[in-house]
Amino acid sequence: MSFVDNRRCLLEALDRDGCPLRPQDIELLEREICRAHQYMDQAQTLRTASQRRGQGLPDYDDGVTNRDRVSVIALPFDAH
Repeated sequence: MSFVDNRRCLLEALDRDGCPLRPQDIELLEREICRAHQYMDQAQTLRTASQRRGQGLPDYDDGVTNRDRVSVIALPFDAH
């Protein structure tokens, strides 16, 4: 069950069962979910590049250089 897709329902159920969450805890959870999605996207990008390299193909075929991609991947997720 996706928290993002069922946020309201899940929070209401927790509140109803006597387990309310503080707003800052909910925000932290949502940030961590977002970060996890970013990591999964990056992992897929790296996996695809690795597979392409293993097949003797360029890592990417969309005109963006590997150096540009690595600099984007290396950026910190949370600037706080």
